[in-house]
Amino acid sequence: MAKVDPALSKALGLKASETEFLSALNSAAQQQLITDIASARKAHSQHIREALEEALNHIPRLIRGPIKKLFGA
Repeated sequence: MAKVDPALSKALGLKASETEFLSALNSAAQQQLITDIASARKAHSQHIREALEEALNHIPRLIRGPIKKLFGA
C-alpha cells in the first residue's frame, strides 16, 4: 500500500488522518487525482466567472461596475 501524498490531503482540504483510505491508490493514481481535482476547481471557477458575466449583461451598464466590485469580479 502506498502512503497518502500530503498534497492530496491538502487538495481535498482534509487532515492526513481523514485521507488514509486513499492509501489504497498507488502514487500514480494519487497524482492523477490531485491533477483532476485542480482541473475541476479551475473549470468550476471559470464557469462561475462566465455565469457572473452573463448575469451582469442583464443589469444596466451604469451599475455594473459597482456590482462587479461587490462580487470581486
